[in-house]
Amino acid sequence: MPDKSRACVVALATALLTVQLSSASDSAQEHLGAGLKLFEVERYSEAIKELRLALESDSGLSEAQYYLAVSCFNERKYLEAREHFELLLHSGYQKDWVTYYLGRLDLAAGHLDSAIRRFESLKRPAPVTDELYYLGSALMKGGKAAQAAVVLERQIRFNPRDFRAHSLLRANKNSLFAGIIWRPDMLIRPGLNADQLCRLMILTGWWRWACYLVSFAVTGMRSRPFVRP
Repeated sequence: MPDKSRACVVALATALLTVQLSSASDSAQEHLGAGLKLFEVERYSEAIKELRLALESDSGLSEAQYYLAVSCFNERKYLEAREHFELLLHSGYQKDWVTYYLGRLDLAAGHLDSAIRRFESLKRPAPVTDELYYLGSALMKGGKAAQAAVVLERQIRFNPRDFRAHSLLRANKNSLFAGIIWRPDMLIRPGLNADQLCRLMILTGWWRWACYLVSFAVTGMRSRPFVRP
């Protein structure tokens, strides 16, 4: 084939490829736009269809993959959501939010150690969102009630209206002290001595109980009943 003919063929092929790529990009953006509009009004199942089409046209479109993952999460399609979030984790796109959602998925699946690690990795001067509530929940489920109480108190300081954190903190404190036994000569919680119990009370904000325990230890008072606040 003459050089001029070969050059023409190459130029034509390049032009066709450019047109195809441009068309695919336009299609991806069109489906992404439609998917985002549906996402904003919480029509997640419909958004999923559009965002999947966007990724079919452009598999490297991180924004489409992120909102597809969140939509799948909201629709309880957890396996697909995890697949997309894990791909995004490697790309670094929306890293904090991706870590948050993977922590939520781990917690839902009962992978408590992994959930705790992910939520703890989000430590910032201010929370990303409500990760402290879910960290407290994971710690509590993992038998780390004292640590859970501290985390939940912090969540409440950031968001005093988070009724979930208030409720979980109350349940947490009840579980901490449910095993306390009153005897005329001592306060007992299985597995804890008086010093450890006092520290636990202070750590979890039960100051009146802690003060009573200290006064009991110092003065040997036995006349007052041990009454829960």
